[in-house]
Amino acid sequence: MNTTHHRNQSLWEPIGGGEGLLTVISGQPILESGLNFTLGQAPQNPYIGSGLLDSTELARTVVDLSSEKLAEDIVMLDLRQIAPFADYFIIMSAESARQIEALEQDITRDLKQINVSRFHREGTPNSGWVLLDFSDVVIHIFSPEERETYDLERLWSNAPQVVRIL
Repeated sequence: MNTTHHRNQSLWEPIGGGEGLLTVISGQPILESGLNFTLGQAPQNPYIGSGLLDSTELARTVVDLSSEKLAEDIVMLDLRQIAPFADYFIIMSAESARQIEALEQDITRDLKQINVSRFHREGTPNSGWVLLDFSDVVIHIFSPEERETYDLERLWSNAPQVVRIL
């Protein structure tokens, strides 16, 4: 299935639409079939604008922010059918401790501006891993080495990949 996507257009609204996993390589998304996730269809939430996003909207916002902040290999996993503690994992890589710290600070600040507060934080930039817990959305920021070591995508391989940005 082919999809065209403009650089200034949200990842979630591709021209042509479709279902499946959205993979983005060097700014060019490639739509793959196999998942029951419809692109371009955000759930209707009466609280949008008031800072109260549902977990899907929050996860999409985190993916967009992370991409804008130049995180690498961003993956959004849908845990809703397999885990009771979170709806989504967002996993990303950063090349240095400084970039891990910057991503953590930027994501936390930008979400706070839309009234989304972080509940918990684990790890340190110097360890190569930081976890940001926003309740239903859990964000993992890894150095490439730590990401390979922990291999969360393999551990959670039963979770559908909603989006992957390489």
